[in-house]
Amino acid sequence: MTQPPLPKELTAMALVVTASSPRQALLLQSRKHNLWMPPGGHVEPGENIFEAAIREAKEETGLDITPYLPKPAQYDENRVEVPLPARIVEVHLTHGGKEHYHVDCMYRVEVPTALSVQRNDRETSDIRWVTLAELDDLAIPADLLPVLKEELAN
Repeated sequence: MTQPPLPKELTAMALVVTASSPRQALLLQSRKHNLWMPPGGHVEPGENIFEAAIREAKEETGLDITPYLPKPAQYDENRVEVPLPARIVEVHLTHGGKEHYHVDCMYRVEVPTALSVQRNDRETSDIRWVTLAELDDLAIPADLLPVLKEELAN
């Protein structure tokens, strides 16, 4: 008998990087997983992936990334073209014995310099701007490490 397909959960992430040298990425340490990752989370009912990335960045860092993103194109009252993410990555995960996939929609957000941020104490134990040289010293999910290295190397 074949197994039913594993559930796929839609998530959105903001890969916030500085344009200034040395390039830095905004990472937070998740209380839930004790891992360092960019701001992000599940898409909530009634929002699209673009809205979710903006909301998650604001909730987790206090940073409004809207000015650094392309604007949605409003064609008429029934149609809006949502900006595309830079990457869409499907990741197989097991949390608490529950196997599933995350379909991570990653928006690249370039800011001029390391902006002031605020940690969300409920969800994160730490938050900071990190350089390429510092990445290997942090517990970062294996699927995200090469993405972050590529973003900071360019």
